[in-house]
Amino acid sequence: MPGSYRCQCADGYQVWEGDNQKLGLECKDLDECSSSELNACAVRTTCENLEGSYKCTCGPGFEPVDKDEVEGVDMKCKDIDECEKKLCHAKATCTNSKKSYTCVCNAGYKGDGKKCLKSRKVKTGASGKLKYLPIKLLSIALIVHLWFLS
Repeated sequence: MPGSYRCQCADGYQVWEGDNQKLGLECKDLDECSSSELNACAVRTTCENLEGSYKCTCGPGFEPVDKDEVEGVDMKCKDIDECEKKLCHAKATCTNSKKSYTCVCNAGYKGDGKKCLKSRKVKTGASGKLKYLPIKLLSIALIVHLWFLS
């Protein structure tokens, strides 16, 4: 209509209907992260609301598909293959899984997979069952045994 006007909020803002309506149109930040319909963040990303906008970053256990892109509104993320980063001991097997990984010491080694010690078979008791002991423990036992013999 001639002689009229229409105000609207800029992108990333919404009309605020508070106590100050007498002053005219007021806009407040729109939280684009409150709904997946309001942002373009892909699966495996985390949405962070910013004043008048938002950004997407890769969630825990994920990294950008494009190594040069650290954040953005349309970034894509992939699972981090921790096994490629060699986080397990050299004598352990690494198994990558979504957002995580596991390390297991190879046969003949004992430990948590990030640190593995070579084991030796030692007969124990009358049962004849074999028990694995780390070489460090066997060395200490031998030193103690030799000390008692002297």
